[in-house]
Amino acid sequence: DRLANSGPYSLAWIGGLDVGSDQLTPHAVVGASDQYVERLQLKTTSETADPHPALAAWRRDELQATDSIVADGPADNWRQEALAEGHQSLCAVPLTYDGITHGVLTVGTDSPGEFGDREREVLSQLGTAIGNAIAAIERRRALESDETIELEFRGSGDALPFAQVAEQIGCQVRHERTVSRQDSSLSVYYKIQGEFADDVLDSVRERFRGSVEIVTDDSSTLVEVKTDNWFGSPLAEYGGVLREAIADPDETSLTVEVPQQADARSFTERLQAEAPSLDLAAKRQHRRQNQTPAELHDRIREELTDRQFEVLQTAVSAGYFEWPRENDGSDIAERLDITQPTVNKHLRLAENQIFSLLIESAA
Repeated sequence: DRLANSGPYSLAWIGGLDVGSDQLTPHAVVGASDQYVERLQLKTTSETADPHPALAAWRRDELQATDSIVADGPADNWRQEALAEGHQSLCAVPLTYDGITHGVLTVGTDSPGEFGDREREVLSQLGTAIGNAIAAIERRRALESDETIELEFRGSGDALPFAQVAEQIGCQVRHERTVSRQDSSLSVYYKIQGEFADDVLDSVRERFRGSVEIVTDDSSTLVEVKTDNWFGSPLAEYGGVLREAIADPDETSLTVEVPQQADARSFTERLQAEAPSLDLAAKRQHRRQNQTPAELHDRIREELTDRQFEVLQTAVSAGYFEWPRENDGSDIAERLDITQPTVNKHLRLAENQIFSLLIESAA
C-alpha cells in the first residue's frame, strides 16, 4: 500500500512459490488486480529470451529492472500485459534471508527511466529488510504455534558427512543429539551401528571434517564430532527442529518439525541447499499436546546455568546415566577440561533443579 499509493510507483506486488508449485503466485497486489499477475504465468521452470524481471530476480537472487517496457529485441507477453495496465518500467527485488528467497517484490511506474542507481540501492536494501522480517516472523510463529508440520526427506544424502560415513563403512549412522559449547563450538553425536576396523577411523574423521572422538564402543560406536557448524544449524534459524536423521548405506532420511504457519518451502529449499539429493517424501500435520518435550526442554534450559546445561548434555551423550555406566565423572571432566569435583557439583545442582521442576509440575 505504501509503495503504490505514496509515489512514485503506480504498482507494487509481492509473489512467491507455494510448496509443490513452480509458478510465482501473488500474495499481495496494489495498483492492479491479482488476475493481472496470474495472467503473467511466471513459471520458474520456463525458458525465455525475455524473462519478466520478477522471474529473473527469483532465479538470480539479485535486483532486476526494466527501464522501458517498450523496447527493441525479444518481447514476451508480460510486456503487453504491463503496457495494458499503464506501466512503463518495472523493478523486481528478491526477498532473501540467509540464502533463502521468500518471495519477490515488484514495483512499477507509469513513466520510463525511473530506476537509477540510487533507487535500485534503496529497493535492494528494502528487499533485504523484508527478508529479515519474514524470517523473524517465522521464528516467532515457531514458538507460538500449537500446530506443527512434520517434513520427511529421503534420498542418497551424499553431500552430508554422516551419510558419506554410512556409505563408506556399510552400516547405519544415526544423529543422536547436538550440544552447544560455551566457546560457541558444537559437539554433534552420531551412533554408528556395528563394528568397523581401526584403520577406518581415520577416513571417518576425514568425512566428518572435524575433531572426532570415540565416546563409547560396544555393540555400536558413539562418536563426538566437534565442529563450528553442521547441517542442522540453518534449520534452527527458521524455527525448525531436526527430529531424526538416519543414514543407511543406500538411503538417508531426515525428519524436520516446523510450525504450521511457517513457509514450508523455505525449509525445503534450505535443507536442499545443504543436501541437493534429498527430496520431500512426506508432509504430516501434528497438534502439540499440553506439555511438549520442546516446552519442557525450554523450561529446564531456563532453570540451569549455561555450564550446568553443558555438563548435563555431555554426561547424557557420553552414557554417564546408563547402567552400567559407559563413562564416569572423570571421563566427563576430561572432555570438558574441568575437574571431576566440578563435574559432580554441576550435575548435582542440575539434577536438583530438574527433579524439583518435575515434581512441582506433577503436583
